[in-house]
Amino acid sequence: MAGAGAIIHDAARRILLVQPSYRTDTWEIPGGGLEVGERTRCKQSSARSRRSSSER
Repeated sequence: MAGAGAIIHDAARRILLVQPSYRTDTWEIPGGGLEVGERTRCKQSSARSRRSSSER
């Protein structure tokens, strides 16, 4: 199993943090697990994580 995370910041150097739906007492960088067949680059996984975070 592999995972990926992304540190995303804006022009003011503020870092994006997300609050996971399974835990409300913490904030994390966006990330997720890699699916079978995905490359080990975090591009696909972090894009999927951003999509699922924005749907909440």
